[in-house]
Amino acid sequence: MSDAAEKVKPLIEVLERRKSVRDFLDWREEEGYLSIIERSTVMPKELFGAILRRTLSAVDEDTLFDLLKEAGREGAKAELRNFENLPPDVSKTKLIVAIANIWRRLGWGKMIYSKFSRKTGEAIFKMVNSFEADCWGKSDRPTCSLVLGFTLGLMEWALGVPMDGEERQCVAKGDPYCEFVMWPVKKKRKKTAA
Repeated sequence: MSDAAEKVKPLIEVLERRKSVRDFLDWREEEGYLSIIERSTVMPKELFGAILRRTLSAVDEDTLFDLLKEAGREGAKAELRNFENLPPDVSKTKLIVAIANIWRRLGWGKMIYSKFSRKTGEAIFKMVNSFEADCWGKSDRPTCSLVLGFTLGLMEWALGVPMDGEERQCVAKGDPYCEFVMWPVKKKRKKTAA
């Protein structure tokens, strides 16, 4: 079995057999090491929120949200490098669904596929219980830029084209869920007011 097949196997098992995340964690508590396919980190939401708020003392909100979006996109690309040369029985869609299941099981939020147009390449996803919205607390603007960037990175990989997007609704703004709209960069699109 190829290296990529070995790496994707536990993710697909989570999707198909409802395996627990613990079944493929490498958690050496005494050594301070956690791996979920690759080295990972977990931190309390208060710490992550404090990091975000402190960063705002050095940069403006737009810059911070752009940085988080690009960091999310880079994170997706790094994660997906673990799955180069997928086995023929594993589609990109199946892998993305498995990754979304891992997110949910780790408490990062539940991603819900909403709409995808093969003709335009536009996609809409909803998320409930977004860790990012929870970390920010109340906000006048959407806050889930890291999630948006990670999802854009997954879509770019799946579709093979550069993508852009926005968070249209956000729990931090008082909306019932977070909603992300994505489209191929080549397509000119007017962003909606958040």
